[in-house]
Amino acid sequence: MKYLIFFLIILNILNYVKSDCFQTHIIETQTSCGNMPSRFIINESIYSFESIEVQPYVEPIFNPFGQSYFWNLIDGINYTISYRNKNCSNYIVQSFLPNGMYYELLSEPLCLNTYTQIKVYNWGSNGEDYYFEMVPSKTSINSQNGNCNIQFFILPKSYSKGALQSGDITYKNPTCGFNNGSIQINIKNYSDYSLYDDMDFGFENPIPLSQSPSPLIFAIWSDLENKGYNLLIKSEECGTELISISLENILPSLEINLENVPDFSYDSTISLSFPSGNNGVLNYTNVIGYVSDTEDLISGWIHGKQLPIEYRTPYGYLYNEDFSIDPKKVKCQFSDSMNFYYYYENFNFTIKKSDSCLVNVTITFYPLPTQDIQVYDYDIEGSDPFPLVNNVLSVENNKNLYIFDGIQEKGIVFSTIFSETPSYSIIESSNGQKGCWKTFNITIANYQIYKNLKIKTYNDNGDEWYYYPVNGIFINVPANYFYVYYTIGDCETDSFFIIDKSERSTPMDDVIVDFTTITIGNCTSDTVFKVTVHTIFGTFSEIHHTAYDTDLTFYIPNTGCSFDFSYSSPPLIDTHSFSYQSLTNQNCNSTGGDVVKFLSSSGYTVIGAYVNGIPMVYNNVYNGFDINYGDNNVTIQLSGINGACFKSQMVTISKPTNSESIPIVEITPVTDCINANGKIEISNYQDFQNLEIQINSNTFPIHSGIFENLESGIVTILYSYNQTILCSNSISLFIPSSENNVKITTSIISNPTCKPFNTNSMNSDGKINVTLTINGIQQSTMDFNVQNQNPNFIFGGGIYPIANVGLNNLTIYFGSCKWKRQVIITEINKPKFTFERVFNDTCSNPAIYKLTSDTPNLLIDDVQMSDSFYYQYNYYKIYLGSITESFNIFWNSYCFDMFTQTITIDNYFNNKNNLQYEIIKADNCSSLKIDLLIKNSNQFNHILINKVSSTPINSTHSIFKNLPPTNSFQVSYVTKDGCYGDETVGELELRSGNTKETIDIIKTNDLCYSGKGSVQLLNLNFKDHYYYIKNVNGLMGVDISLTPLQSDGSSNSKLFSNLYPGTFNLTRHCKSMVNCFLETEITIESDTPIIESIQIIDSYGQLNNGSVEIKLNYNSLSPINYQIIGTNLLNQNGKFLNLSPNTYQIQVTLTDRMCPITLSQSFTIKSIIPPPTSQPPPTSSPPKPSDELSTSSIIQFNFNLLITILISIIFIIL
Repeated sequence: MKYLIFFLIILNILNYVKSDCFQTHIIETQTSCGNMPSRFIINESIYSFESIEVQPYVEPIFNPFGQSYFWNLIDGINYTISYRNKNCSNYIVQSFLPNGMYYELLSEPLCLNTYTQIKVYNWGSNGEDYYFEMVPSKTSINSQNGNCNIQFFILPKSYSKGALQSGDITYKNPTCGFNNGSIQINIKNYSDYSLYDDMDFGFENPIPLSQSPSPLIFAIWSDLENKGYNLLIKSEECGTELISISLENILPSLEINLENVPDFSYDSTISLSFPSGNNGVLNYTNVIGYVSDTEDLISGWIHGKQLPIEYRTPYGYLYNEDFSIDPKKVKCQFSDSMNFYYYYENFNFTIKKSDSCLVNVTITFYPLPTQDIQVYDYDIEGSDPFPLVNNVLSVENNKNLYIFDGIQEKGIVFSTIFSETPSYSIIESSNGQKGCWKTFNITIANYQIYKNLKIKTYNDNGDEWYYYPVNGIFINVPANYFYVYYTIGDCETDSFFIIDKSERSTPMDDVIVDFTTITIGNCTSDTVFKVTVHTIFGTFSEIHHTAYDTDLTFYIPNTGCSFDFSYSSPPLIDTHSFSYQSLTNQNCNSTGGDVVKFLSSSGYTVIGAYVNGIPMVYNNVYNGFDINYGDNNVTIQLSGINGACFKSQMVTISKPTNSESIPIVEITPVTDCINANGKIEISNYQDFQNLEIQINSNTFPIHSGIFENLESGIVTILYSYNQTILCSNSISLFIPSSENNVKITTSIISNPTCKPFNTNSMNSDGKINVTLTINGIQQSTMDFNVQNQNPNFIFGGGIYPIANVGLNNLTIYFGSCKWKRQVIITEINKPKFTFERVFNDTCSNPAIYKLTSDTPNLLIDDVQMSDSFYYQYNYYKIYLGSITESFNIFWNSYCFDMFTQTITIDNYFNNKNNLQYEIIKADNCSSLKIDLLIKNSNQFNHILINKVSSTPINSTHSIFKNLPPTNSFQVSYVTKDGCYGDETVGELELRSGNTKETIDIIKTNDLCYSGKGSVQLLNLNFKDHYYYIKNVNGLMGVDISLTPLQSDGSSNSKLFSNLYPGTFNLTRHCKSMVNCFLETEITIESDTPIIESIQIIDSYGQLNNGSVEIKLNYNSLSPINYQIIGTNLLNQNGKFLNLSPNTYQIQVTLTDRMCPITLSQSFTIKSIIPPPTSQPPPTSSPPKPSDELSTSSIIQFNFNLLITILISIIFIIL
């Protein structure tokens, strides 16, 4: 019987084991919905399995929050998961086909417009599949019930092939109101073609051809209205292409002609007409034209109407489909406007100045009948107008005036500066410095005639300072806006002009910033600190006050340099001492120390305390801080007026004289991990009234001081004793495990890929392998955690998967044993991210890039970036053009990085600079009609301005004729391959004027800042035009000061002489046609003097009597030194005599302060051999070149001779 019972027991055990080994686990399957992948998820510890394997192979991902694993899956792939339960050899197999919504491309699209069928799985509400057709692009599909969405893209095999790309499709837009559009195909390469209305989604009703293609080579659909069409066209190269074509209404162009427009608000002759005359689709009697608010049939505009025009004058035409004139039936309308963008009001006036600055300037105005002239002080906002008497203004010198037309509400700035701007040269004097550290030397010509010469500058803080010249030179002035002030003649007010040498950057390469804390703040006052900046301009300091960390800007004095800095304020120190109060009965000595309450004499609340910089533990039982016996360096934190402030002082806690009895414990380590055998023995157990041991919150009595069968770990001894009163206390002990016959090996499987972005987290994604061998047998059932990380994480299987960089204190568990090991990880294998282009940009599709990493199986949790989408475990980014962007990338639940990517898209269709064009300006001011010639119109299906198509000229060129006066033209177009774009053209060309005419100008540059420049204007026509000269040199702080030119009645030219370097704008306005203007910029530069000529007389025979004379093109008032290099020959007249035959190098040094330069040039003295019949040379030997005497030497010689003779005569007399 007992054997039967034993057999049944064994059978039950086997059945139990068998049932455990065949136990299936709940493996959760998560289905994607477009924004995340499908997954296998195990919601129990993976270490309850002997092994788990997923086929096809997928890297398992640890979920630290659930301490489980999951696998990311790709929809549409059948996966098998095989696992063995713990201590089992048999496999349990489960299969799973992720049924998230995903697509399958049924055939590869050959070209960019190939009509491709895709199958979308699980699209229907009940999981039905569905078929879609589309062309390659990025697309988005919602499920039937709208709960899921997938975004993806389809790639073509070729981006450059196709019916559109080859130019085989052309079309013509219909005229508004008429169904006369057409689409044409060159059919030689196509086997099938059909056209459909774009609302015919099922392609059920093809539009019939207008003519049979055979035997023709074109298929044409005519009489088409403005709408969208879909063309299906089949070829061997691309298969079936779906090409969308949109036909837009266009309008015939309208010409507007202006005559006699002297100014705005004048009646002008305005006429309207069609370029086709009366023979086009539209004629003069069925279309209403309008200008501003005046309407009439075009026939009424042919000979012109008298109307005023304004700064922006609208015009156009309108008609009905039945050509009735009922305003309620208007169907088609063309509208445009004359945009006088560069219009300047014509102000005609003369200026009369006295030789004295104290005498007012007289300005006489000659207004047009429609002008209301008002003059204001430009520099005083809201000032009253100056009084004009009979259009004459008397005003002081050195004023900036705003001359304003009260009717047109336009004006100009004019300066009554007494003299011209001083000439100056500016040379950078810095030694390779950059940005605002650059310095300049500014030399003022003829500085002696100016008084109060100075430079005023500002910084961004509003500080101002002055620089003063030395002999007319401002030396080493730091880069900035220079306001150069001066007084001239008898002026009592300053004039000034601006030199812009500002630099916005402040390079910090050679800058040293020091901080010195002068006074640490307390609970009521700020910290005082000094910031000292060492720069190439010197050392500068500032004193600041703050109670907090602060960001400030330091402005370098007397410069435009500034930089931002941060100051970390030290903790505020309370000026009062603090006391403490004991909260425990020290007779019991219950904590091995005391619990105290700190009290500040300043009255502020204590919100924290530290010992030696370590936070003190707050005891919730006694509502105070635990503190040890002995000396403690205590810092308390107070809540003061300025925020947190601190006070430190020594606190000494004395140990009570009546010392307690403490258990004396001997610990025996655990040697048997299966049957716990740890032991403690308390030798002085008789000293205590009560002894207990606390294990995992359970308390057990200790008899005779011995407690056995302990597992490795922390235990607490609770004891009581009688010390005048009954006291209780406790001590904590660690029961170790024996290291005998135990071998623990740790190794780093993979370094972490980051430091945790959450600074409170001690975990990352490093992996540590741990092996435990006991008595030579490797154990596979151990668990472990990490003390210095999250103690709630218990792991098994020999792998710790959330290791951080730095120290990892592992605690290894096996049965009742625990061991501790330290693993230090020193490196971080930070992944690198990049974007890989997966879809080329086209005119209708942006480029698509895929986010990739160099770390295999890296799980990207989230990417914070715009214009992105997710599909099948991949992130994609859409780029519209070249850009540099930064993104936040999160991975592995712990890691984060900011990633910067620069994308350069070379072939992106950016709608710019695709047109090749020429602006053909009006011949003269009798009309302002402008032509726009398109030189590459063969690259476009159509080109429009305001719905008006260009007129073809030949196979490559087309033209827009007689465009209205404006500042630019907005051109829209569609390229042959279907790209839509628009460009603004003509802006630069029309800025300089709108006629082909030019102003004849003869310019002569200045020489060495001496006022030798000149400008001569020729062939001026004062009868028909106004002329204005504009100074753009920052005169009196005004960017442009405009002065009208007046005719002297005797000449059609103007000469401006004695000009110094500067820039001027010359503008010509037409008196009879407003906005007909020319503008040109004239820049007078200062040329460098040159050696103009070297006149040489060669040496005759052996006489060494050659000579040379050097002349410059500049006569300086300062000395010019001429020297022949390699000799002692030096003078200031450039003439040298008695030179022997040789090649010489002349060096000319100008000491002129405005252009101190050195010139050099070589010359050769030849030897002339006299013919035999020549007269014999003089008998005296010619002097050598080295013996040549200058004029001063001859004078010195004669003077010495005279002295010698006089001395001799005196000696004879004596």
